[in-house]
Amino acid sequence: MQRRNFLRASAIAAAVAGTRSLGQAVTAQGDSTPPATPSMDAIPPIVWNLVSIDDDEDSKAPEDGQIYSLQFFDDGSFSAQINCNTAGGNYTLDGESLKIEAPVSTLVACEDPNIDRLFVDSLASVSAWSINSDGSDQLVLQIGAEDQVMLLTAGLTNVVWQWQTFAGGPNQVVAPDDPSRYSIEFKDDDSLVIHADCNSGKGSATIDGNEIDLKVSMTKKACGEGSYFDQYFEILDQASSFVITSGNLYLDLPMDGGEAIFVATLADSSHDQATPGS
Repeated sequence: MQRRNFLRASAIAAAVAGTRSLGQAVTAQGDSTPPATPSMDAIPPIVWNLVSIDDDEDSKAPEDGQIYSLQFFDDGSFSAQINCNTAGGNYTLDGESLKIEAPVSTLVACEDPNIDRLFVDSLASVSAWSINSDGSDQLVLQIGAEDQVMLLTAGLTNVVWQWQTFAGGPNQVVAPDDPSRYSIEFKDDDSLVIHADCNSGKGSATIDGNEIDLKVSMTKKACGEGSYFDQYFEILDQASSFVITSGNLYLDLPMDGGEAIFVATLADSSHDQATPGS
């Protein structure tokens, strides 16, 4: 456990020295849980899936949280999944204060719409946001001035994860010069799209809690001097567990073999806005 924390600290230090900062957000439970990190000034642009809508007396939870989701973009817009409908709109963020406009949604008649109206009405009444510090690291949306909250957890899909660093020991920190050349994208059908320098590939992901098994098939061109293709392929092939923290994905290798950090960037198709009545 002590060595795992050292590896994580080494990776974080290398990442902070680069182009991004880390904050506290969603994580899985277990011995790979990251330590507390600084607060954030923006909601990470990952997909947040609904866990529950709670007040003092009641809690409403969907059977499938992925069909009720939010994704916030840095241009002040957001997209949403509302059961079988897609939606979009704008939001205003000022510190911990958050105001979400009523979403413009497609108008498909969905099965089991019992929580649809509650989800939409709750969005329109959001007044503040935070990241839960109780170990669950969920996104917490305060609803109005009452003691009512919406809880959401982070998902892997609908972003492209770019590799930032790998820390395998005190003197084994690796960081590619151009993270955009090393990426992985998780699809809703559990398939993968992968880029590794001059190579590309595909695969599949099997996920159970915070355990992960990636099956990867890649082209194997010689990319030239300075390429980290071999190291990157090994990270994906050996990854055994993961956490998501502040929009960043951590892939851990077994037996304290090291940890890779990926930052979330938007997929080309993830910022589409819904049109009314479609």
